[in-house]
Amino acid sequence: MRTDRKKLAVFADRANFQTTVPLPTLADVLYAKPSPDGSRKQCANCMMWMPEGRQCAIMASSYLVPGDAICGYHVFGVPKDHERAAGMVPIDPAMSGFEQVRGGTSCDNCAQYDSKGSTCHAVVGADGSGNARVAARGCCTRWRARA
Repeated sequence: MRTDRKKLAVFADRANFQTTVPLPTLADVLYAKPSPDGSRKQCANCMMWMPEGRQCAIMASSYLVPGDAICGYHVFGVPKDHERAAGMVPIDPAMSGFEQVRGGTSCDNCAQYDSKGSTCHAVVGADGSGNARVAARGCCTRWRARA
């Protein structure tokens, strides 16, 4: 069977690309409020980071985790060396959003953040209209480095 690419492209445009997708809300992007001490989010202030061996309690022990890395499982707290849970399946760093970011992440160093209105261009408010107001030191899964 032969496919006419031109007709297929027109069909795809009509069927899939004439409506816009609404932006997500803060809950949809797992927005986290600022850390209690006002610091940016990074492994060095996550309770699951084990500084002695540069490890994470929820990642495989073969994976080195620098203190200035971050992932979507960040839980603010004092890092400490502890045992991994017996029988726990380690998370995949790629699936957790793991990346190294000097100084950590927060809304005020995100490409989507508008400091004039303390708003984020990547999410809408709870009522579904307008850009969401966010705290400068909050952060979510839509964080992107400034260019």
